[in-house]
Amino acid sequence: MTIPMRAIHRTVDVIGGVMGVVLCFAVVVLTMTVVKNKTLKMYKIMIICTAVVDFFYALNSLITMSTASLAGDLVYFILDNPYLPQSSLVAYSAVATQLFMMFLCFCILPLQFIYRYGVLLSKPFTIT
Repeated sequence: MTIPMRAIHRTVDVIGGVMGVVLCFAVVVLTMTVVKNKTLKMYKIMIICTAVVDFFYALNSLITMSTASLAGDLVYFILDNPYLPQSSLVAYSAVATQLFMMFLCFCILPLQFIYRYGVLLSKPFTIT
């Protein structure tokens, strides 16, 4: 008995999407309820923003189940969700939202490191 590659792909997409949604939601809830330190207020907001963007990316990946495949000079996006209607408008919208969320995740990722670097530069180091 062999398992078709499409079934494996769908299973991995569903498991990854559900885990991404649940874990991002957990990060938002824990950050909002557990962290009460006033000095970490800005960093808390940054962590929540990152988790919300990742939450929407995971949700979008769960809905579209898209895969990018490179062949020669072309990139093919394959939408593997059997419940999406088969129309070109849905395909264009799914690819556009997937690319937008992917680039948004890449843009928001370094902000945490830039913020930490700015905090380090603003406070003098003391060796005690």
